[in-house]
Amino acid sequence: MNEQTVPVRGPFTKSRMTTQTMMLLVVISLMPAFGYGIYHFGMQAAVVCGIATGCAMVSGILTDLIFKRRISLFDFSELVTGLLIGLSLPVNLPLWVPAAAAFVSVVLIRGLLGTLARIRIHPVPIVRLALWAAFPLLMHPSEDLALAEPLTVFKLTLAESGDLTQALSGVDVPAMIFGSVPGAIGATSMIALVVGAAFLILTDVIDLRIPGTLTISFVFVLLLFAPDRSPAYITMQLAGGMFMLSAFFLATDPLSSPVTPWGRVLYGVLIGIICAALRILQVEEACMIAILAGNLFVPLIERVSVPRPFGVRNEAVIRKKAKPEEAPEEEEEAPEEEEDEADEETADAQ
Repeated sequence: MNEQTVPVRGPFTKSRMTTQTMMLLVVISLMPAFGYGIYHFGMQAAVVCGIATGCAMVSGILTDLIFKRRISLFDFSELVTGLLIGLSLPVNLPLWVPAAAAFVSVVLIRGLLGTLARIRIHPVPIVRLALWAAFPLLMHPSEDLALAEPLTVFKLTLAESGDLTQALSGVDVPAMIFGSVPGAIGATSMIALVVGAAFLILTDVIDLRIPGTLTISFVFVLLLFAPDRSPAYITMQLAGGMFMLSAFFLATDPLSSPVTPWGRVLYGVLIGIICAALRILQVEEACMIAILAGNLFVPLIERVSVPRPFGVRNEAVIRKKAKPEEAPEEEEEAPEEEEDEADEETADAQ
């Protein structure tokens, strides 16, 4: 095949759907969370998402020029990256932060690491972890409980009172489901994210292997080891933080997730277990750490989950079985060759 006909940019999936169509469907699926973010936080949320999206698209053009590639602005992959970055940020950050986050995500993570080092890592977890380390009070304000996220309120109340029931009663779980709580622009409303995820599933952009196994393993670990197993606690963990956005929109990214069917199952289980363990330990940004860890294990997961073609057996097994069968044949042929040589010597002597 001519090298010029081989596609050089992802994401690559076994589907008739083009990259452009896939990215447009992802953008449409994010509109409920985006719309609710504007309704809940005001027009400042649209400004943050707009800056992140615009800078991501400009950075995409810059990356194509640096690597001397055909400018692929209209495949909308940078649009999705910028929109996800904006939706994953709080609304009260300085406006240069979403711009810098978009630049780092597209040029450094997707460009340098993805193109040169061939490292498949989703940029949003790295960006959020970097911002959490640089601006902890802006990402998770804790001085004023009215501005803190529900999981932060639960953590601080539990540390102060030591009473799990009291800490859980201080969290409005129904408000977390509808989204009228502090948090990231696009991660507060569980209902809006579920609607967008359902759209992705119905349009065959994603399947349930990754988000399904991720959610099941997450809940299973919580039911086994969490300090409280009540429905309110489990719902709080599902609706709080970045879990829903991570499970359906970040973990399912085709560039950083496994391509094999069983690999996706293992990938989802791994992320769910890590995320649940970190949530039990009350580690902030548990979902981002879990997705980053899952991305790093993708090459190994794909290696152990590659399906074997039908009728093909392992070469090591074939060789092991063939050696004891071939040895007796060689021993039996050896005496016949010796008899032939002896007959030839006798004929020559006569």
